Amino acid sequence: MAQFRLTHKFAKDLKVSLSEDPKSQPHPLDDWICDVFRVNRRKVALVTHVETLISFLFPYREVGGATNVLDHLPLELTSFLREVDREEWVPSMFEIFNREPIFTKTKNRKALGHMNDFKNMVSFSGYDLSKSPWNDISITLRETPMVIHGSITNPKEYFSSYEKLRMKPSAL
Repeated sequence: MAQFRLTHKFAKDLKVSLSEDPKSQPHPLDDWICDVFRVNRRKVALVTHVETLISFLFPYREVGGATNVLDHLPLELTSFLREVDREEWVPSMFEIFNREPIFTKTKNRKALGHMNDFKNMVSFSGYDLSKSPWNDISITLRETPMVIHGSITNPKEYFSSYEKLRMKPSAL
């Protein structure tokens, strides 16, 4: 089952209560942080993988509100897994997202710091946000150089070399 660490603002929009502490998750794709911010007075969800910082943007208006954000994540993640040659993970990823999710409080300050940087990049990017496809902006976030776990890389490259995704999904 997927674990979503929600900020207070996103939990309020989703109308869920949060368990206290995040749990260690066995699947490499089942631990995510969700936040919400405003762009041009419209709410946008930012969903980030805790370990690799792979991020996806979901404007509430385009996905039908906060309750649909988590339903759209597996679809975007499927496209991304195919893009980085990790298609073998798609069936097991759908398996974890088809189970009842776990909602917890956010405890990972480092990932939240990166997410704040991502939100600032989107807000001050110079994109015409009324015309730009949000998927293009998500791709830019994934290709932005940064320090991840002590290495200068970008989330896409780090994800591609993520050790836990090198084993076969059946080995879990």
